[in-house]
Amino acid sequence: MIAFQRLPIRLFALLAAIPGLLAAWPVAAATTYSYTSPNYTAAQITGTGTAPVYTTAMHFSGSFTTVNPLPANMPSTNIGATGSNLVQSWSFTDGLHTYSASNTYLDTDFTVATDAAGNIQTFYLGGLSPLPPNTVGQKMNGLVFEIVSSNAIVQAASNAPCTTVSSGGVCTNATGASGDSFVQMSQAGAIVVGSAAGPTTTALTRSSGPNPSVYGTSLVFVANVQGSAPSGQVTFYDGAAVLCANVNLVANSTSSSTASCATSTLAVGTHSLTAVYSGDPQNAGSSSSALAQTVTASTPPPPAVAVSAPTLTGLGLLALVLGFVGMAAYRRRAQRAP
Repeated sequence: MIAFQRLPIRLFALLAAIPGLLAAWPVAAATTYSYTSPNYTAAQITGTGTAPVYTTAMHFSGSFTTVNPLPANMPSTNIGATGSNLVQSWSFTDGLHTYSASNTYLDTDFTVATDAAGNIQTFYLGGLSPLPPNTVGQKMNGLVFEIVSSNAIVQAASNAPCTTVSSGGVCTNATGASGDSFVQMSQAGAIVVGSAAGPTTTALTRSSGPNPSVYGTSLVFVANVQGSAPSGQVTFYDGAAVLCANVNLVANSTSSSTASCATSTLAVGTHSLTAVYSGDPQNAGSSSSALAQTVTASTPPPPAVAVSAPTLTGLGLLALVLGFVGMAAYRRRAQRAP
């Protein structure tokens, strides 16, 4: 009798505990990680091949989805098909070509490490397209994407000749710099959780100082970033050289933020200035159009006018001689007078 009474009590207690057990148990949930770079700059693009080629209107972006969120404090791990196989799908584009499992042979699969919060600290992905079998001399499209020390590194090649093929017919090396077009960029960036960030625009203007300006004149340039409450940093460039690095954005409204760069050291000559926004989790990076600034040399003082001592020439000398002669004649007459 007592035994039959205890069974329902224990069963009730177990049923009451089930919700708590389920809440504590990790639930599988597919998670998407994405990255979007600013537009390429002219200094990051090389190659003079036939079209299509990379342009400053293009950028690198893409995402991958895992079966579960990446765990915290994960050491460097291959999570791709040749490793733990956590990646469900992936796709990246360099502006010219799209890379995915359907057309790309990964010579280095997804290698990832995370921090204590589960954020991606290091990442490496590299591959060539099209899929094998390949032949020496075949034109390949190549991609290397890395995250190292909070920097995003992208190398992309279009129509690069395959130089080495394995016994299995896999192109294991292509000379990217010899291709029709090549991109190499390295700048602050991170892979974030969620879909790709929204687009932004960056405009560069001169807020103080004339154009042309005299060397040594103080000039102020302002980058205006339009997006979804854009935050982060802007780097200002003079051609390929950094003029002002990693300037923090200041919010003006829910859709606009600005960053300023002041300088008085632009060399004499014509300058092509650009501003590059690094992006944030909600906003993709972007680059401004070039702004021209001409700097002239300091205005030299007017040349001194040389004043020469008066000289006696021509009629002046004749007048002086005649004057002396006339004065002598006058004195003789005066002496003869009674």
